[in-house]
Amino acid sequence: FIMEVHRAPPDQDDNAKRRSPHGDIVGDDVQRQAKRQHCAEEAGGLELQGMKLGTGPRWCLRRTRECIRGMEERTGSNGTASPPPQADQEEEPGVELSGLRALCGTLLEQAFSCSELADVSFEFDDGKSLLSGHRAVLSAVSYTFKGMFRSGMQEAKTGRVPVHGVSRQSFRGFLEWVYLGRGGSETAASDGRELWVLAEFFDLASLKAWLLEKGVHGGSVGAAVQFALEAPWGRKELVGACLRLASGGLTDLDPSDFRGVSYKAARALLSSQMQGRGGLQSVRELGGFLFARMWCDANGVSLGSRGEECAGMLELVDFERMRSKDLERVVKLSGLVSEDAVRRLIEKIVAEETLGAAMFGVERSYGTLGAGPEQFGAAIRGVAVHGSGATQRVAACDRINHRVHVFLAGTGRLVMTLGREGNGQGEFVFPVGAAFNGEGHLLVTDMVAGSVQVFDEGGAFLRVIGQKAPGDGQTQKPYGVAVNSGGDVCVVDGARDRVQVFRADGSYVRCIGSKGSGPGEFSHPGGLAIGPGDSIVVADSGNSRVQVFSAEGEFIRSFGTAEGADEGREGNGPGYFQIPSGVAVGARGEILVSDRGRKDVQVFDWQGRYLQTIGPQGESKVGLECPWGIAVDAAGKIFMGDIGSVHMLGDCE
Repeated sequence: FIMEVHRAPPDQDDNAKRRSPHGDIVGDDVQRQAKRQHCAEEAGGLELQGMKLGTGPRWCLRRTRECIRGMEERTGSNGTASPPPQADQEEEPGVELSGLRALCGTLLEQAFSCSELADVSFEFDDGKSLLSGHRAVLSAVSYTFKGMFRSGMQEAKTGRVPVHGVSRQSFRGFLEWVYLGRGGSETAASDGRELWVLAEFFDLASLKAWLLEKGVHGGSVGAAVQFALEAPWGRKELVGACLRLASGGLTDLDPSDFRGVSYKAARALLSSQMQGRGGLQSVRELGGFLFARMWCDANGVSLGSRGEECAGMLELVDFERMRSKDLERVVKLSGLVSEDAVRRLIEKIVAEETLGAAMFGVERSYGTLGAGPEQFGAAIRGVAVHGSGATQRVAACDRINHRVHVFLAGTGRLVMTLGREGNGQGEFVFPVGAAFNGEGHLLVTDMVAGSVQVFDEGGAFLRVIGQKAPGDGQTQKPYGVAVNSGGDVCVVDGARDRVQVFRADGSYVRCIGSKGSGPGEFSHPGGLAIGPGDSIVVADSGNSRVQVFSAEGEFIRSFGTAEGADEGREGNGPGYFQIPSGVAVGARGEILVSDRGRKDVQVFDWQGRYLQTIGPQGESKVGLECPWGIAVDAAGKIFMGDIGSVHMLGDCE
């Protein structure tokens, strides 16, 4: 027997060879002799060395041990739960496998201990035979073994099988798979490259499938893809598994796992990672750079040493799409890019950076669910922010408890609570909207009382805008409220499906929109915000869209629909809405839309182009239960009203 680890691909095999229904090769004696001679010539003797396993590092399977340990806990550690596998064959095997089901663990112990009950011995390069086997098991699993032990074959006569160039440990892992039909501690301690060539030769599709599923991970993908790429005939399925893993992002890697991985293999992984989908582009670019830096460091590559390879890796990273903070704290310190180039990049990005590139996370929360001090009775529909630094304030409406809380943004300390239940001045029935004007005065809408009340910075009542009635200049059911740069107050009237504009003193200016689904028409509008040039942005909840108007009330554009393309569920795709509830506009014109149906916040540029999602399934992973009222400050901090709390979201490190 000659182990043909460098065999030709199936389409290059001699047509005269007989195959099983699934491509297993079972040659007769003459054909086997020809195969032996070809293999000896091809392999330069009978050795598995050099390019037989490639020039890369060992394909380590140590991370599969946790999976194996869990499986052994479920099935029993003695391995008797699984019968020897049948190797993808339609013909009945030569041995009835069901009779071996209860024996596979015991038989494997016999094979490892070279028991006299085992009738096959495997002889290694040093002439020693420290592993044995059973013809019945081996023949039942592999047509190659079955042909080997046919009458008249040398192996059948002597019971000896020479094994050249494969380590004992990997062959122990191979036998463990043959007998148990699954991986175990011996398999996990093996070299994946040797297991793969053994699986190729003996046509064990199940072992290859296990290596593809469990053996390709962050710690092994470099060695695995290099092994696959260096095969003269190619191992497309293994290359594909490695590149698919890379396309999902390679993070938390150990540099030692990539020491000795070739430039070609590393660049293939990086290229696949940069072409992957999902996640923030800025984060993907940072991840790509971190992978390139890790490989360069592990292999002594720099601009001054193997500079072409260093440049070849870095050219796959689009530095202009990274965050300025990542350029400053990661790229600049790496030494792989000149300081002058990093400085120019930072200057350019700072001038163009939007909230779409930020990776948001919760930095602080204000309030809890309840009826006590500093608590909110339900999801918070109205949120507003004013000022900066130590005096920055956050206001949030507690509609259930008929009040409004005001916190210091930086510390979370409650500054004051406005209102109590009632219809009088400074009292609320159902407060749902909040906004600050340029003077720091707080405006609060009460959808049941039908009014907008104005309070000074100390919480003293100043005046009322509007009254509960359906006419122009009247506010029957006011929801969202915002104040433009000139002090004009824009109020959503949900009962009349319109937006009304008032002067700061409460005098009526104009009405925008009417009930309907056409451009400039509304169906149950909710929140609104002021955009560039005092434009007005409205969450048209009933029509599942956002509409933008000029300061004079002229329709400009709308974006979003309810017909999302994500698995056929309405409004779940990027850029689609279910119940858009609140809107806010960032310093660079970004439009943020909270959607209590989707339970997330989507970020768009000023033209309505989708940038990212903040939420449980978004690019920025934030757990939101019922996002509703929303505000954003000049520094890009988002204040998100949720059930019982307002969350301050900031760009995470």
